[in-house]
Amino acid sequence: MKTSKHVAGLRRETQHSHTSQNLAMHCRMRTYKRFRVPGGCYFFTVNLAERQHNDLLIRHVNDLRAAFRQVRGYHPFTIDAIVILPEHLHCIWQLPPNDHDYSTRWRLIKSHFSRSIPDAEFLSRSRLRKQERGIWQSFRSCLRPLPTSM
Repeated sequence: MKTSKHVAGLRRETQHSHTSQNLAMHCRMRTYKRFRVPGGCYFFTVNLAERQHNDLLIRHVNDLRAAFRQVRGYHPFTIDAIVILPEHLHCIWQLPPNDHDYSTRWRLIKSHFSRSIPDAEFLSRSRLRKQERGIWQSFRSCLRPLPTSM
């Protein structure tokens, strides 16, 4: 016959294992959606890979501005708002009608900026294999278009 102490212990273990299983299942099932609305207005947050004690974006803000200017020259979009902080930035873009390709614009902005500054960051094996700089975090945030009438 089981004591109430033993049963309570089993109950706690069972609850814990269900919580762990649910968490593991949630992590495996997470998907990132990229909403694509032609002519849409989008909010972005873009982070550097190394966020601790890193002032790269403000230290090289002129290079970042040049990257935005260069990309806007051949892939136009309007910057409605932008905030550049030491290790990340926030911005709101308006894309042209019939255009939803913000990912190409971001890839080009990051690429132009990365090529314009000295190589000084740590490179993981994965980044070396992919021939990537270790500056930016992967772009996995859930992006939602903003309502056009604000």
